[in-house]
Amino acid sequence: MRLASGLGVSLAAALAVAVAVSGAAADADRRSGTIVAVDPATSTLVVEEIGPGRAGQAGNEIARHRVTVEPSTTVTVVSRTPGSAPDGWPGSFVEMRLGREALKQGAFVTVTLRRDQGQLTAEQVTVVNPGGFEVR
Repeated sequence: MRLASGLGVSLAAALAVAVAVSGAAADADRRSGTIVAVDPATSTLVVEEIGPGRAGQAGNEIARHRVTVEPSTTVTVVSRTPGSAPDGWPGSFVEMRLGREALKQGAFVTVTLRRDQGQLTAEQVTVVNPGGFEVR
């Protein structure tokens, strides 16, 4: 039980870091959730986001967002360091750039979006990796 609550705290901390380091404007449209589909042929991914339920309904609402990933989309990972980070703190979060091929089904991400005629387009995708293991 203790492990599960620690993981929840780590995930929440990692998500906060991901949002903080995204560099996007405060009013940017963001979605956070799990990648449930990646289609390299159409350069799209589907992110499943769990949000609050609607008034009068029990439980949370699950929304799926189809997002276009362009060649200009920045892809990064926020991860814990195994030792001391550049800031000198052990276990700090650091951000590294990734290629689009690193976007895989099952990854937890925060996507900074823009809307192009109703289409969601990713400006930045941040993979949240609270455990600090290597992302390929």
